[in-house]
Amino acid sequence: MQLDLFTPLKEGPLSAEQLADTLGVGFTKLEFLLYALVAATLLRMEGDLFSNTAEADHYLVRGQPEYIGHRHGSIATRYANVLKTAESIRTGTGQAMIDFSAISPARWSPSPGTGARARWPREETWWLDDFSS
Repeated sequence: MQLDLFTPLKEGPLSAEQLADTLGVGFTKLEFLLYALVAATLLRMEGDLFSNTAEADHYLVRGQPEYIGHRHGSIATRYANVLKTAESIRTGTGQAMIDFSAISPARWSPSPGTGARARWPREETWWLDDFSS
């Protein structure tokens, strides 16, 4: 999501070299990531061309109505905060403070028909979305 590599693939399959040129990144490291994304079933590979899976096209292409790529910053922050748990316990002082009072009321608003989401900020509950389709 940080490289936004799914968006260029919305137009069709590209080779690792073509995608690296499009993104302005090095080919060698990108190729390893692409193979990992194939294994994670976010990309397909036919010959030497990579393309998005249906899920990647739906959720990870910038500009799509259900795009969730902008959430990676929030996810990365939460993950980094979780990694500070041991240090918080060791020092007896919170090492990753989150000021919930600074979160706008709009972020706390539930989506229609979601029930439990009313208690949590929308960006923090992406895993509750129905991905079955």
